[in-house]
Amino acid sequence: MPAPALAQVAAEAEAPTDREREGGWSGFVAAGPAVASRFEGADQYRVLPFVIGTVRTRDIAIDVQGSRIRVDLVPGGTLALGPLVNVRLGRDEDVGGRVALLDTVDTAFELGGFAGLRLGGDARGQGQVQLDLSALADVSGTHDGVLVSASAAYAALRTQRFSLSLEAQASWGDGAYTRTYFGITPIEATRAGLDAYRPGASLRDAGAGATIGYQLDRRWGLIGRLGWTYLLGDAADSPIVRREGSRHQGVGGVALSYRF
Repeated sequence: MPAPALAQVAAEAEAPTDREREGGWSGFVAAGPAVASRFEGADQYRVLPFVIGTVRTRDIAIDVQGSRIRVDLVPGGTLALGPLVNVRLGRDEDVGGRVALLDTVDTAFELGGFAGLRLGGDARGQGQVQLDLSALADVSGTHDGVLVSASAAYAALRTQRFSLSLEAQASWGDGAYTRTYFGITPIEATRAGLDAYRPGASLRDAGAGATIGYQLDRRWGLIGRLGWTYLLGDAADSPIVRREGSRHQGVGGVALSYRF
């Protein structure tokens, strides 16, 4: 899921609450089911938890978006800036097809940072555009690579009950990252009956999505998400994608939210 826009949609762009004015914490949490690709480049899907939330004060905002956590050190202003942590799920032998005969890929732990700009918007945030650039590097030894992502989100609707955000994103991976998730060594090729493939650094994907929120009452609400990405470059040319998977990667989820 293109992550930055989720918090922008679900968190109300209203005037600061009494808790925030007094330096206290406020925000929301949301959880529910999601459907996403079984692995990078797959045409199979699996059910995963859809967990998002924002906890904030006047001085800091912590966004949780699935397996990603980011800390905005300058919340509420034009600039967004801070550290980023992500857990990237791996690929095991249960994926099926010839990909199951390739080496498994462990879960990766990634650290990095992000910077962004918030432009325009009324008192509720309607009409606001948020631009983000993030970079993540593996620190777990799984892929030892770097993934850079750029995204743009537009707050198309903000009312007391409804919110709608439209998003676009693209990402680039270095050679180490791309080879881990889309490469096939000669030994793997012999074992799986696929062509050996050694990709390099390239654009990984481009995509778009929409997130809608509906507030049931002062505390409880619903959040829905649909997204799609299209694999590009060396990732798209991999036999894992061309012969065993798909360039089209979809995601969808719904969550019950609680404000505090």
